[in-house]
Amino acid sequence: MEHCTEEEKKSVGRFLGRIIEGDCIEYSLVEFEDALKKTRYSDVSFLELMETYFGESLVSNQERREIEAEHICNFFEAASNAFKGNQAAQQWIEDAYECRDYGYTLILQQINKDTDGALELVKNIGNAVSYLHQQKENEYFHGMPIAVFAAKISGNPHYFDRNSISGRLLMYALCWDLYEEYPHSAMKWKERLSEAKVLSDNISSQVTVFGIHLYRKSGLHQGVEEFCQIREPLVLSTYNMKDVVRAAADDNEVFIVENEMVFDFLIESVHKEHKESVSIICTSGQLHSTAFDLIDLLAADHTIIHYSGDLDPEGMGIADRLWQRHPAQVSIWHMDVEDYKKSISHESINDKSITMLDSLQNDKLKITAEQIRISRLAGYQENLLQDLQKDVLKKKQHIY
Repeated sequence: MEHCTEEEKKSVGRFLGRIIEGDCIEYSLVEFEDALKKTRYSDVSFLELMETYFGESLVSNQERREIEAEHICNFFEAASNAFKGNQAAQQWIEDAYECRDYGYTLILQQINKDTDGALELVKNIGNAVSYLHQQKENEYFHGMPIAVFAAKISGNPHYFDRNSISGRLLMYALCWDLYEEYPHSAMKWKERLSEAKVLSDNISSQVTVFGIHLYRKSGLHQGVEEFCQIREPLVLSTYNMKDVVRAAADDNEVFIVENEMVFDFLIESVHKEHKESVSIICTSGQLHSTAFDLIDLLAADHTIIHYSGDLDPEGMGIADRLWQRHPAQVSIWHMDVEDYKKSISHESINDKSITMLDSLQNDKLKITAEQIRISRLAGYQENLLQDLQKDVLKKKQHIY
């Protein structure tokens, strides 16, 4: 006690059995308990005295932490039990607790506010992750608008809005399932949703095309065909593709690149050389649902599909997934070891990304992956412009 009055010092001094000097009263817990034993309240403990004074049970900080830890443990155990038979959801919630990641902090915040509400939230997120995880094996599932998905899971079309707790927790869970980092920009947020086949809208899932012909049940898509006639690129969205039943490429062959600058360069080369029958697609990184829809239609039309991406784990993974989807139609284009050596940069690859190479199935990509593991440096398409250009202008089928 600081700035004590003379009366307060005398009262405490009589209780402790000593003179209090200065304007501050200090004493230890042991000294207080010893003094209490010399009074008529000697059979009352200090803890009992404090609990009587404050009117509630007192616990130490350590005991409080132990109680809180047990409560949190019981919550995650209950959540895990709720997901029995739902492997993806159960694994997510167990990993979140064990690793203190994948939305763990958000869940704790909700537990402190409303335990029952937190459990309901976690169940919804788990069910959402489980549903999307199952759709990975469904080649006919190309995505669901986020509002429709949110209504399906919770009944509320705004349940997974980006600024909501449920939307943020869903994103953490999706990043767990996709082995990706949590996005901190609107663009990356949309990309993560698209990777999980959740569409933020009918516009943002886009693919850029050049020399691609689309057909509806009624016949040729006249709007898209106009761009083919004037030899200009066109950005297609989910909305543009909704009634399309067939896609075709010039001379039954299409070149797909990941990078926008490479795409622009190839189109300019085509114009410069006055090539009239060349089809090129730019995916701008990860393949969104619109790109998958288009490529599926091209494959169904027996189109020869040459795919080239960045020579890093992410780019290799995209190429591999596309090849696995259509192994008879997709050829991996300029992604072998020699191409990697030409495209190599000074950009290092971290350990987490390196592990992504383990899942590759394509033989050519697996050989290149071994070189990437050794060098641990990324290779980029921009360093292969001349090689890509040469093939596009020559249009040799079955390029490897």
